[in-house]
Amino acid sequence: MNSNYFFYDGMYWVYQSDNWYASSWYNGPWGLVAPEVVPLYVLRVPVRYYRRPPPYFHGWKADAPPRWDDHWGNEWKQRRGDWDHWDRRSVPPRAPLPAYQRQYSGNRYPPAEQQPVLQGQKYKYQPHDPVVQQHYQTQRTHGAPENAQRGGSNSQRPDQAQQGAPRHDQPPPQSMGQDRESQGKGSAPQSSHGQDKGGGKGGQQGGENKK
Repeated sequence: MNSNYFFYDGMYWVYQSDNWYASSWYNGPWGLVAPEVVPLYVLRVPVRYYRRPPPYFHGWKADAPPRWDDHWGNEWKQRRGDWDHWDRRSVPPRAPLPAYQRQYSGNRYPPAEQQPVLQGQKYKYQPHDPVVQQHYQTQRTHGAPENAQRGGSNSQRPDQAQQGAPRHDQPPPQSMGQDRESQGKGSAPQSSHGQDKGGGKGGQQGGENKK
């Protein structure tokens, strides 16, 4: 799939229309995530793993993370000043992909209120990243991912055609945190909500489209 779609620490992450979105299900509903609370490992995904990089990525090193401090400015940099300083040899353990979601596509895709129930029954993994834990728990409690965008925002399903809302159809087959080389890499599902197609790739913990 031609999108910036990642899987890290038990959740899906999408960068689209200059916004980050998160969901514990491959096709949402998606919650807008403020730049200040995007997991560090996700921010560190190298440029080359963005399938659909925005224009301002042009000229940036392919094997380095996007220059988020340049893009989001000094205020963001003051809050996340250590985002680009870490031990490159240290990679978070890979989270298992929620493969059970592959059976839920097209008309079988569950509504937001049913998703936490299925997740609790079929996926026992718990996020380790404190930031991801907050998003994950909020979704389990309210049936939709946390909306952490500055100024507030609403949870949205991809099929609601709200501005910038990501749309994906099938769960990816991998997870982020596999190795340094794969950090930031990932494949997106290859079908769309409303169609009954197969899966894509997704997730390594924190840097690739995985974890």
